[in-house]
Amino acid sequence: MKRNTKIILFIVAAVLLACVAIIVVKNNKARNNDKIFSIENVDEITKVFMADKKNQSVVMVKAGTQWIINGKCYASDNMVRDMLLIVKRMKVREPVSKASFNNVISMLATSSVKVEFYKQGHKIDFWGLKLFPCEKLVKAFYVGTNTKDNLGTFMINEGATRPYVVYIPGYRGFLSPYFTADINKWRAHTVFNCRIPQIDSFEYLDNEFPEESYKILNPDSRNFILETFSGEQIPYDTVRMVDLLSSFSDLRYEYVIDDTSTRAQVDSVCRTTPAHVLTLIDKTGKTTVVRTHRIPLDEIDPARTDEEWYDKDRFYAWITVPSPVKNEDETVVYDDSFVVMQYFSADAVLRKLSKLRYDHE
Repeated sequence: MKRNTKIILFIVAAVLLACVAIIVVKNNKARNNDKIFSIENVDEITKVFMADKKNQSVVMVKAGTQWIINGKCYASDNMVRDMLLIVKRMKVREPVSKASFNNVISMLATSSVKVEFYKQGHKIDFWGLKLFPCEKLVKAFYVGTNTKDNLGTFMINEGATRPYVVYIPGYRGFLSPYFTADINKWRAHTVFNCRIPQIDSFEYLDNEFPEESYKILNPDSRNFILETFSGEQIPYDTVRMVDLLSSFSDLRYEYVIDDTSTRAQVDSVCRTTPAHVLTLIDKTGKTTVVRTHRIPLDEIDPARTDEEWYDKDRFYAWITVPSPVKNEDETVVYDDSFVVMQYFSADAVLRKLSKLRYDHE
């Protein structure tokens, strides 16, 4: 009898242990399934590729601490950091329901963004032996539109047949804005990024008031030279000079003009003479040029003075900045953009000669 009792107890214990094991496995599987789109070690990512159905694509490659887009310009550090944080934290909320399955699959096939993440690896990586460095695909998936409650985003892994609703716990919003193939959404908005010791010269051409034009030379970051375009040296106010040159350390534009409906007006404005032309040359010989244009108001009030015909808050600017890449012959590649800037930030570098002159009185 005791022997039978022991056998029964053993069988019950075995059954209980099997049930516990099944529950643990299922829980682990569920936890893993809710992360089928996320990447835990985002710091290892060295390249990101995104492409949409409008034939737009971006390739962002990590170069040191910065990211380069399509081999032509720097990416916004904040944008890339936020996107990688989203990728790390996002989880599966639920599979797409049967009722919505066909519509979601059709949407993903026609209007999704393909996203690929890569990291550096080795073709041979065995017992600490690493040979033949290469780029390895970490994850690839398609990002669609948001759910009706705007709290989830439809996604499907490459090669899979089942789409899911993906979200971030505690985050109220959808994720598709973080996955865009529009290069202008990723650009760093930098116009000038030069500290005083890095500046070699600066030219300010004022086409509205030519007598206010000037050139500044910076031989040693202490003894500056202020002169007119004819070569006449002008005494300057040291505090104002340092304040002007310090303003080149971080000047940004507001946004790139990429709307085709606005291009006609922009092209018309560009055919006019720029209000100002700013030319900054750094110690390595790289040149940044900014050509400013007033933004005409849509309707001119006859009661206004001549100085009130343009927008006093913003202006157009055609900027030419050094690219992070070089040609095969090591010459600098330049990137051109037509942007909108604010006087609030740009007035610091739009200083006339009369504002720099030394006032003896």
